[in-house]
Amino acid sequence: MMDRQLDIVLPKLLEAMAQIMTTWDIQDGFDTRFDWGPGGVLRLAPHVSTIVIVDVLRFSTAVENAVSADITIYPYRWGDTSAAEFARSVSARLAGEQPGSPSPSSQSILSVERGSSLVLPSQNGALSALLAAEVNPDVEVVAGCLRNAAAVSLWLQTRPPPIAVIACGEIADDGSLRPAVEDLLASGAILSPLGGSRSPEAAAAT
Repeated sequence: MMDRQLDIVLPKLLEAMAQIMTTWDIQDGFDTRFDWGPGGVLRLAPHVSTIVIVDVLRFSTAVENAVSADITIYPYRWGDTSAAEFARSVSARLAGEQPGSPSPSSQSILSVERGSSLVLPSQNGALSALLAAEVNPDVEVVAGCLRNAAAVSLWLQTRPPPIAVIACGEIADDGSLRPAVEDLLASGAILSPLGGSRSPEAAAAT
C-alpha cells in the first residue's frame, strides 16, 4: 500500500521540485536579475526584455570605444574559422586574426576608420551576446562596461522589466568560469541606480 502511494506522490513531488528550481534558477518575479557567463545567458535571456553583457576586459569596453567612434561592431565566436568569410560578406575588417589587424584594445579600435565596420571575435563577451540573441530573438542586447555604466543604467530605466545583467568573467584553461572582479564592479554600477525589485543575485552585485 505504501509503495503504491509513493508511486503516485513521488512523480508529483519531483515535478513540483523541478518547477521550484526552474523559478529560482531564472530569478522569476524580479525586475532586475544578475548572473554569470554563458550559462547565465542561457538561463535568463529567454525571460527578460533586455540583457546587458559585461565583459570589461575587453569585449564590452571595445564595443563602447567603437560605438563612440561611429564604428559598427559585429560580435563573433572566438576561434570560428568562418569569421574571415563573414567579415568579407559585410565589408568589415576582422579584429585580431592577422598581423596588422586591429585588436580589442582602445588604441587599436580608435585607429579604425570612423563609419567603418569591425568583426570582433571574443571568447566571453561576444559569445554571450550571440547566445542571448539566439535563445531569444526579441531580447535587446547591450554591451556594458565601466566607461558607459551610467549611460547604460539611465537607458535601462526606459526599458520594460525584467532586465538582466550578465558578468562574463573569464574562461579558465579547463573550460570553467572564473568570476572577474572588474565585471562584478561594472555590473553593480549598472544595477545600483535601477528601481524595481532586485533578485538576491542582483542585490548582491550592488
